[in-house]
Amino acid sequence: IYVHDLPTVGISVDGTEFCSNETGIGVNLLPNPEAGDDIFYDGQSQAINMANYYPLDANVLDTGQVIVEYTHTDDNGCSNYATDTIRIYPTPTAQFSYASTCIADTIHFINN
Repeated sequence: IYVHDLPTVGISVDGTEFCSNETGIGVNLLPNPEAGDDIFYDGQSQAINMANYYPLDANVLDTGQVIVEYTHTDDNGCSNYATDTIRIYPTPTAQFSYASTCIADTIHFINN
């Protein structure tokens, strides 16, 4: 009986915190995905392309902590997985109003 080693699998996300409206977040996969490999976001399987760089759009995810998992199966049928964790924040809503009697008044916005 010959027992094959599990494949080495890696995943890394280009960053850890994102707003829910961000797109094109880089997810790097090692090794390159093959047919039958899977990528999951909080347990939900997503379509996978056959590149080691997988762009993610945060707007398809729930806010809060999200576990990103990549499962790879090698030519021997052995599977292994790797995970990374990110946090998705709700996109802030900017609201403001002002009251002025003079059109020449300067209005200052403060980010807080």
